[in-house]
Amino acid sequence: MPFMFGSGKKVKELSENFERLGKILDAVGQPIWQRDEDLNIIFCNNSYLLLSETPKGSDEINELNKEIRALADKARTERDPRYKRFKIILKGAAQEYEVCETPTQNGTVGFANNISALIKAEAELKINEQVQKQLLESSASAIAIYGADEKLKFFNNAFMNLWKLEESWLGTEPTYGEVLEALREKRKLPEQADFRRFKQENLAMFKDLIDPQEDFYFLPDERSLRVIVVPHTLGGLQFVYEDMTDKLALERSYNTLLAVQSETLDNLHEGVAVFGESGKLTLSNPVYATIWGLDKNFLESEPFLADILNKTKALYNFDGTWDDFRKGTLAKVLSREAQSETLQLSSGIVLDMKTAPLPDGEILVTYNDITDSFLVEKSLREANEALADVDSLKTEFLTNISYELRSPLTSIIGFTEVLRNEIFGTLNDSQKDYLEDIYQASHQLERLINDILDISSIEAGYMKLNIDRFDIHSMLASVISLIKERLQEHNLKFEFECAPQIGKLFGDETRIKQILFNILSNSIKFTPAGGKISLSAKTDEKNVIITVTDTGEGIAEEDMAIIFNKFQKTKSKGGSGLGLAVAKNFVELHGGKIEIESEKDKGAKVTITLPLEKPTLIEEHQTEVI
Repeated sequence: MPFMFGSGKKVKELSENFERLGKILDAVGQPIWQRDEDLNIIFCNNSYLLLSETPKGSDEINELNKEIRALADKARTERDPRYKRFKIILKGAAQEYEVCETPTQNGTVGFANNISALIKAEAELKINEQVQKQLLESSASAIAIYGADEKLKFFNNAFMNLWKLEESWLGTEPTYGEVLEALREKRKLPEQADFRRFKQENLAMFKDLIDPQEDFYFLPDERSLRVIVVPHTLGGLQFVYEDMTDKLALERSYNTLLAVQSETLDNLHEGVAVFGESGKLTLSNPVYATIWGLDKNFLESEPFLADILNKTKALYNFDGTWDDFRKGTLAKVLSREAQSETLQLSSGIVLDMKTAPLPDGEILVTYNDITDSFLVEKSLREANEALADVDSLKTEFLTNISYELRSPLTSIIGFTEVLRNEIFGTLNDSQKDYLEDIYQASHQLERLINDILDISSIEAGYMKLNIDRFDIHSMLASVISLIKERLQEHNLKFEFECAPQIGKLFGDETRIKQILFNILSNSIKFTPAGGKISLSAKTDEKNVIITVTDTGEGIAEEDMAIIFNKFQKTKSKGGSGLGLAVAKNFVELHGGKIEIESEKDKGAKVTITLPLEKPTLIEEHQTEVI
């Protein structure tokens, strides 16, 4: 009886344990099942029922996949757990499961893990690995990845080209230590006093390195490499080698350029400031600070132009309100247009300010202290104005005197002509000589008065030309008749060269005769007895060129620049100094030009070029065409 009681108690305990185990297995999320010796499923948990779509309480349990039974048979036969992946369809959707069948004494026990997410992750990981590999392969930096076993797992073309290592040898997965030895043999590593220690320190990184490490290699071939070592997420180390040779050389050149630029700016006599697009000061030199009285600390804080203007307000002279002036100055400087302006500061300093846009969007502003030159220019301008006033007064005085002299002079000439003609009685030889001198002197004075009046009229803008079309040859012949007597008196030879059919000229005939008369008179005055004077004329397509040459004493080089100025004359001869000045002014009124070639004691050549047709300049000064 006690035995039966004991057996019943144990049966109950076993039953409870079995029930408890069943609940535990039902709580497990993965399908679990048991097979008998015939490989029939005799037990399963709720997850299996759900996956196999077997109704609860059914006498027959469905297989998840027909091939799983064969896996169980193989596990029982080989007495070893067997794993295999199967596609199992649940509610019309296929999912990947990894199934394990483990042999027992009387059958097998199986379970299945849903690995759909794992497979998806593996696929994504594979894609990411391929993308990463392509990215690393295309990188310009040399990259090598070593596994936890220190063997080379990946290298790109840049790595192979950098170190000049054989691809076939790298493909054998040499260790990092072997790679270091190979590079040492090729003298591709920095020179080391103790290579063994260098190698040990590098190999120690595989065990000790936690954070990325950066170093520089200065190679025997004068290349400079930046070496970045990063712990790899899957174990091992990733090495990145960047060739910094060109960059370092560029940095050195750039730093040198900056130093030269800074030294240059600091030694300029101009104040220089550079403002960014926002108006912020990015660069200035000491002269700029001195001009505006700004301290170094303020400028180093990179103030805005508006702040600088506010700080230097007392130095500006401006009309209206300060706010309007400041806004106008800001707009002007930051407009990115090249500008120039003269600033007169309240301190008395005068600045020439220039702005110029720079290619990077900034604005360069320069301030040149022109106080001295400004004051000199001002003095010269005032002196010039004073001289102009004096010259104007002199001309006005001479004009007034000329008008006052003209009336009595006309009377003198008239009475002289009456006496010369012996209307009031016969004259003896002495009286005739005196009258001739009076007559010549009166006409010389008359010409002087006329020259003064002509010069005054031209300078005042009152001169008008009487334009007509006249024959050039006839006009020249008429001028020659006016000087013929004087040529004979001075015992001078005269040559005239002009084709009778040379053509006609548009201009004021009287004024052109006056031009030639003045020039020929000048040649007669400066050519000694026995000398020669020539007059010639020719035309081209647009102009008539009239040339007067003489064998006179010529013109000194220092007098050439002032020969056409009014009241300029040589010391050796008298005269008013107006003849050539009048000639030049009348030539220019006709739209022409006059030139002189001469050397001392070698005579002179005067060339007059006049347009054949009526130019605009003549139209501005003409009265009417007769």
